[in-house]
Amino acid sequence: MIPKICCEIEFWNAFVNSLDEAIQNSKINPNASNKLLQLWRAIYNLKSDIFFNCSKEQIVQKVQKIKQDPKSDECFLTLWKQSANGCRDIRCIDSAAMFEDENFVNANYNIVYFSKDTMQTPSLQEYGILNVCFDDLEKYDYKKEKYIERNSVNRTSWKNYEEYIAHPCNSIVLIDNYILANEQVINTDFMELIQMLLPSKSLAIPVHIFIITQEKMPLSSMYQKVNDCIKQCRPQLNFSLTICPSSEFHDRCIITNNAYIWCGAGFGIFKKQGYVNKPTTISKSFFFYDYYYDQLASQQEDSSVKTAKKILNHVKKISTTTRSEGAKEHRLLK
Repeated sequence: MIPKICCEIEFWNAFVNSLDEAIQNSKINPNASNKLLQLWRAIYNLKSDIFFNCSKEQIVQKVQKIKQDPKSDECFLTLWKQSANGCRDIRCIDSAAMFEDENFVNANYNIVYFSKDTMQTPSLQEYGILNVCFDDLEKYDYKKEKYIERNSVNRTSWKNYEEYIAHPCNSIVLIDNYILANEQVINTDFMELIQMLLPSKSLAIPVHIFIITQEKMPLSSMYQKVNDCIKQCRPQLNFSLTICPSSEFHDRCIITNNAYIWCGAGFGIFKKQGYVNKPTTISKSFFFYDYYYDQLASQQEDSSVKTAKKILNHVKKISTTTRSEGAKEHRLLK
């Protein structure tokens, strides 16, 4: 669940140049939202390997400059010290070839890519990787949540809450006891959810989908209906599907390689068309930002990363002892 970081050197320079002002603003108004400062704290706490798309010579030049003037890039100096202490590794990589690097393959493509411009590189789109642009940092809240009222006017479909569901991903674990309860729920709530999560076209790697739910109909029938549903909404998509029947989970959540989505009342709240059968809250947390709150985790509720890890460990145990239908491997369960 700990993503590796790939960072364009142009992003880093723009980020560092703007960070001093962000720090000063936080001193003036400590309660104001400050995404740049939050992101720096997240990167610092994450202690994940960082890949810069530059040459080793450029890194050496940067380090030499910092040694002469430490204040020129105190953040990079901090990362360099972490690297020297063995807390993380700083590497150089060609962005165009990063998916041939064994470190990325071993990370199961669990990467967040920081770019200076809004234009995504085709390779990012092809692997379901989250691209965070410097100019769009405001879009990436640690936690984005919305209260859904009962019988919400004009809010009777998951399509009305797309911003709390949709994001780039290549792996999905869906846990909900009733999301496949019958054909009506599969064709409404499940269909809308999966359409928002799945990429619009095939990736360079198969999308892994793992569903844990109660067996409200025969497992083989459930599998066939879901498989047909996915093929209907994404005919060209390369995917693998696993359905594991279990009643051990009370959690109603979606875990992807990039985010944790939680819905208190479950994801089948729109199963009666035009009617929200119970009020609830939907929330989405991006894992890479979660480490901004790592210092508070021991005093407050578990972070989404810790929660997701606990759930996935439980899912992994169940998947090895309970019968299932479909593929036997999933990236998030390795």
